[in-house]
Amino acid sequence: MRLIQNKIFFLTLFIIGVVHAQPTKAYYILAKNGLSLRNTASLKSERLFTIKYGEKVYVEDLEKDTSSKKNWLKADNISGVMVKVNYNNKEGYVFDGYLTDIAPPRVEEKVSDYVERARPSSPGKIVLFETITRDYDGYYLREETIFLKTDRWSEAFLLAKRLFNIPEKLGFPNLDFEGETLIITNPDKKEYSWSDELEVTRKNEENDFVITYTIRSEGGGMSVKLEKDDNGESIKISRTGIAD
Repeated sequence: MRLIQNKIFFLTLFIIGVVHAQPTKAYYILAKNGLSLRNTASLKSERLFTIKYGEKVYVEDLEKDTSSKKNWLKADNISGVMVKVNYNNKEGYVFDGYLTDIAPPRVEEKVSDYVERARPSSPGKIVLFETITRDYDGYYLREETIFLKTDRWSEAFLLAKRLFNIPEKLGFPNLDFEGETLIITNPDKKEYSWSDELEVTRKNEENDFVITYTIRSEGGGMSVKLEKDDNGESIKISRTGIAD
Protein backbone atom coordinates (compact mmCIF):
# COMPACT_ATOMS: atom_id res chain seq x y z
CA MET A 1 0.00 0.00 0.00
CA ARG A 2 2.82 2.43 0.91
CA LEU A 3 4.51 1.69 -2.44
CA ILE A 4 1.30 2.53 -4.31
CA GLN A 5 0.89 5.74 -2.29
CA ASN A 6 4.46 6.79 -3.11
CA LYS A 7 3.90 6.15 -6.81
CA ILE A 8 0.70 8.20 -6.74
CA PHE A 9 2.51 11.01 -4.90
CA PHE A 10 5.38 11.24 -7.40
CA LEU A 11 3.00 10.88 -10.33
CA THR A 12 0.99 13.82 -8.98
CA LEU A 13 4.12 15.93 -8.64
CA PHE A 14 5.09 15.07 -12.23
CA ILE A 15 1.66 16.04 -13.58
CA ILE A 16 1.71 19.35 -11.66
CA GLY A 17 5.17 20.08 -13.04
CA VAL A 18 4.05 19.41 -16.59
CA VAL A 19 0.96 21.58 -16.20
CA HIS A 20 2.84 24.53 -14.71
CA ALA A 21 5.96 24.28 -16.86
CA GLN A 22 5.91 26.91 -19.57
CA PRO A 23 7.91 26.70 -22.78
CA THR A 24 10.55 29.39 -23.03
CA LYS A 25 11.93 31.10 -26.10
CA ALA A 26 15.30 32.75 -26.57
CA TYR A 27 15.52 36.44 -27.41
CA TYR A 28 18.58 38.59 -28.03
CA ILE A 29 19.45 41.99 -26.60
CA LEU A 30 19.42 44.69 -29.31
CA ALA A 31 20.46 47.72 -27.24
CA LYS A 32 24.02 48.66 -28.19
CA ASN A 33 25.00 49.60 -24.64
CA GLY A 34 23.11 46.71 -23.10
CA LEU A 35 19.71 46.39 -21.46
CA SER A 36 18.93 46.81 -17.76
CA LEU A 37 17.57 43.84 -15.86
CA ARG A 38 15.22 45.31 -13.27
CA ASN A 39 13.69 44.07 -10.07
CA THR A 40 10.07 44.74 -11.01
CA ALA A 41 8.04 45.50 -14.15
CA SER A 42 8.87 49.20 -14.16
CA LEU A 43 11.50 51.26 -15.94
CA LYS A 44 11.99 53.10 -12.65
CA SER A 45 12.53 50.01 -10.50
CA GLU A 46 15.89 48.92 -9.11
CA ARG A 47 18.43 47.97 -11.77
CA LEU A 48 19.98 44.62 -10.94
CA PHE A 49 22.63 44.72 -13.66
CA THR A 50 23.07 45.30 -17.40
CA ILE A 51 22.79 42.50 -19.96
CA LYS A 52 25.19 43.06 -22.85
CA TYR A 53 24.24 43.49 -26.51
CA GLY A 54 23.75 40.17 -28.30
CA GLU A 55 23.25 38.14 -25.12
CA LYS A 56 20.32 35.72 -24.87
CA VAL A 57 17.47 35.93 -22.40
CA TYR A 58 14.57 33.52 -22.07
CA VAL A 59 10.93 34.56 -21.98
CA GLU A 60 8.01 32.28 -21.16
CA ASP A 61 5.41 33.88 -23.43
CA LEU A 62 6.33 37.21 -25.02
CA GLU A 63 3.17 37.40 -27.15
CA LYS A 64 0.96 36.91 -24.09
CA ASP A 65 2.90 39.52 -22.12
CA THR A 66 2.59 42.10 -24.93
CA SER A 67 -1.03 41.40 -25.89
CA SER A 68 -2.44 44.20 -23.73
CA LYS A 69 -1.56 47.78 -24.68
CA LYS A 70 -2.61 49.19 -21.30
CA ASN A 71 0.85 48.53 -19.92
CA TRP A 72 2.74 49.72 -22.99
CA LEU A 73 5.67 52.05 -22.52
CA LYS A 74 7.78 54.10 -24.90
CA ALA A 75 11.54 54.54 -24.66
CA ASP A 76 13.69 56.14 -27.39
CA ASN A 77 10.54 56.27 -29.58
CA ILE A 78 10.25 52.47 -29.28
CA SER A 79 7.03 50.98 -27.89
CA GLY A 80 6.99 47.91 -25.66
CA VAL A 81 6.26 46.47 -22.25
CA MET A 82 8.26 45.11 -19.35
CA VAL A 83 8.53 41.32 -19.56
CA LYS A 84 9.89 38.78 -17.11
CA VAL A 85 13.02 37.01 -18.35
CA ASN A 86 15.59 34.52 -17.18
CA TYR A 87 19.24 35.31 -17.78
CA ASN A 88 21.94 32.95 -16.48
CA ASN A 89 19.46 31.57 -13.92
CA LYS A 90 18.63 35.06 -12.64
CA GLU A 91 15.12 36.43 -13.09
CA GLY A 92 14.08 40.01 -13.60
CA TYR A 93 12.30 42.34 -15.99
CA VAL A 94 13.47 44.03 -19.18
CA PHE A 95 11.95 46.39 -21.72
CA ASP A 96 10.93 44.17 -24.64
CA GLY A 97 11.33 46.93 -27.24
CA TYR A 98 15.00 46.01 -27.32
CA LEU A 99 14.44 42.25 -27.67
CA THR A 100 14.58 40.32 -30.92
CA ASP A 101 14.35 36.67 -31.89
CA ILE A 102 16.65 37.38 -34.85
CA ALA A 103 20.35 36.89 -34.07
CA PRO A 104 21.88 40.41 -34.15
CA PRO A 105 24.94 41.44 -36.19
CA ARG A 106 28.41 41.49 -34.69
CA VAL A 107 30.74 44.48 -34.92
CA GLU A 108 32.07 45.00 -38.47
CA GLU A 109 30.47 41.74 -39.65
CA LYS A 110 30.01 41.39 -43.39
CA VAL A 111 26.42 41.05 -44.51
CA SER A 112 27.00 37.69 -46.20
CA ASP A 113 28.76 36.36 -43.08
CA TYR A 114 25.96 37.63 -40.89
CA VAL A 115 23.27 35.94 -42.96
CA GLU A 116 25.20 32.64 -42.97
CA ARG A 117 25.61 32.78 -39.19
CA ALA A 118 22.17 34.09 -38.24
CA ARG A 119 19.96 31.93 -40.44
CA PRO A 120 20.47 28.65 -38.53
CA SER A 121 19.83 30.30 -35.15
CA SER A 122 16.84 32.30 -36.43
CA PRO A 123 14.97 29.84 -38.68
CA GLY A 124 12.43 31.43 -40.98
CA LYS A 125 13.36 34.96 -39.95
CA ILE A 126 15.84 35.89 -42.68
CA VAL A 127 13.67 35.11 -45.67
CA LEU A 128 15.93 36.21 -48.52
CA PHE A 129 19.36 37.70 -49.12
CA GLU A 130 20.66 38.93 -52.45
CA THR A 131 23.53 41.03 -53.80
CA ILE A 132 23.52 42.99 -57.07
CA THR A 133 26.38 45.01 -58.59
CA ARG A 134 25.85 47.43 -61.47
CA ASP A 135 28.25 49.54 -63.52
CA TYR A 136 26.90 52.58 -65.35
CA ASP A 137 29.97 53.88 -67.25
CA GLY A 138 32.12 54.25 -64.15
CA TYR A 139 29.20 54.88 -61.78
CA TYR A 140 29.12 51.79 -59.58
CA LEU A 141 26.23 50.57 -57.49
CA ARG A 142 26.29 47.61 -55.15
CA GLU A 143 23.05 46.61 -53.50
CA GLU A 144 22.67 44.13 -50.63
CA THR A 145 19.14 43.23 -49.63
CA ILE A 146 17.76 41.28 -46.68
CA PHE A 147 14.12 40.37 -46.07
CA LEU A 148 13.30 40.00 -42.37
CA LYS A 149 10.18 38.20 -41.19
CA THR A 150 8.95 40.89 -38.80
CA ASP A 151 6.33 43.64 -38.68
CA ARG A 152 8.20 45.68 -36.06
CA TRP A 153 9.82 48.75 -37.60
CA SER A 154 11.98 49.36 -34.55
CA GLU A 155 13.37 45.82 -34.63
CA ALA A 156 14.23 46.05 -38.33
CA PHE A 157 15.75 49.53 -37.90
CA LEU A 158 17.99 48.50 -35.00
CA LEU A 159 19.21 45.43 -36.88
CA ALA A 160 19.91 47.56 -39.98
CA LYS A 161 21.64 50.18 -37.84
CA ARG A 162 24.10 47.64 -36.46
CA LEU A 163 24.60 45.84 -39.76
CA PHE A 164 25.13 48.91 -41.94
CA ASN A 165 26.66 51.31 -39.40
CA ILE A 166 23.96 53.97 -39.38
CA PRO A 167 25.27 56.80 -37.13
CA GLU A 168 24.62 56.29 -33.44
CA LYS A 169 22.96 59.68 -32.95
CA LEU A 170 20.30 58.83 -35.51
CA GLY A 171 18.00 56.80 -33.31
CA PHE A 172 14.71 55.16 -34.18
CA PRO A 173 12.41 57.96 -35.43
CA ASN A 174 9.08 58.88 -33.90
CA LEU A 175 6.54 57.39 -36.30
CA ASP A 176 3.72 59.50 -34.86
CA PHE A 177 4.91 62.59 -36.73
CA GLU A 178 2.50 64.90 -38.53
CA GLY A 179 2.48 65.17 -42.30
CA GLU A 180 3.84 62.80 -44.90
CA THR A 181 7.61 63.19 -44.44
CA LEU A 182 10.02 63.50 -41.54
CA ILE A 183 13.70 64.40 -42.09
CA ILE A 184 16.32 64.15 -39.32
CA THR A 185 19.85 65.38 -40.01
CA ASN A 186 22.77 63.64 -38.32
CA PRO A 187 24.03 66.01 -35.56
CA ASP A 188 27.57 64.87 -36.44
CA LYS A 189 27.22 65.62 -40.16
CA LYS A 190 30.60 66.59 -41.66
CA GLU A 191 31.05 69.82 -43.58
CA TYR A 192 32.13 67.94 -46.70
CA SER A 193 29.03 65.74 -46.72
CA TRP A 194 26.31 66.70 -49.16
CA SER A 195 23.76 64.79 -47.12
CA ASP A 196 23.73 62.74 -43.93
CA GLU A 197 20.16 62.23 -42.84
CA LEU A 198 17.27 59.97 -42.01
CA GLU A 199 14.05 60.37 -43.99
CA VAL A 200 10.73 58.78 -43.08
CA THR A 201 7.87 58.79 -45.58
CA ARG A 202 4.38 57.83 -44.53
CA LYS A 203 2.52 55.70 -47.05
CA ASN A 204 -1.25 55.49 -47.42
CA GLU A 205 -1.76 52.34 -45.38
CA GLU A 206 -1.69 52.34 -41.60
CA ASN A 207 1.73 51.49 -40.11
CA ASP A 208 3.33 51.58 -43.55
CA PHE A 209 6.43 53.68 -44.01
CA VAL A 210 9.65 53.96 -45.98
CA ILE A 211 12.64 54.72 -43.76
CA THR A 212 15.82 55.77 -45.58
CA TYR A 213 19.24 56.73 -44.27
CA THR A 214 21.45 58.53 -46.82
CA ILE A 215 25.02 59.75 -46.65
CA ARG A 216 26.57 61.30 -49.77
CA SER A 217 29.69 63.28 -50.55
CA GLU A 218 32.10 63.67 -53.43
CA GLY A 219 33.34 60.24 -54.48
CA GLY A 220 30.46 58.16 -53.22
CA GLY A 221 28.13 57.32 -50.38
CA MET A 222 25.41 54.91 -49.41
CA SER A 223 21.73 54.62 -48.61
CA VAL A 224 19.91 52.14 -46.39
CA LYS A 225 16.20 51.74 -47.07
CA LEU A 226 13.56 49.91 -45.03
CA GLU A 227 10.16 49.13 -46.52
CA LYS A 228 7.56 46.39 -46.43
CA ASP A 229 7.68 43.72 -49.11
CA ASP A 230 4.90 43.39 -51.66
CA ASN A 231 2.95 40.97 -49.46
CA GLY A 232 3.35 43.06 -46.31
CA GLU A 233 4.72 40.02 -44.47
CA SER A 234 8.37 41.06 -44.20
CA ILE A 235 10.46 44.20 -44.00
CA LYS A 236 12.95 44.62 -46.81
CA ILE A 237 16.29 46.23 -45.89
CA SER A 238 18.40 47.38 -48.82
CA ARG A 239 21.84 48.94 -48.65
CA THR A 240 23.06 50.63 -51.82
CA GLY A 241 26.70 51.63 -52.00
CA ILE A 242 27.67 54.31 -54.51
CA ALA A 243 31.12 54.93 -56.01
CA ASP A 244 31.65 57.68 -58.58
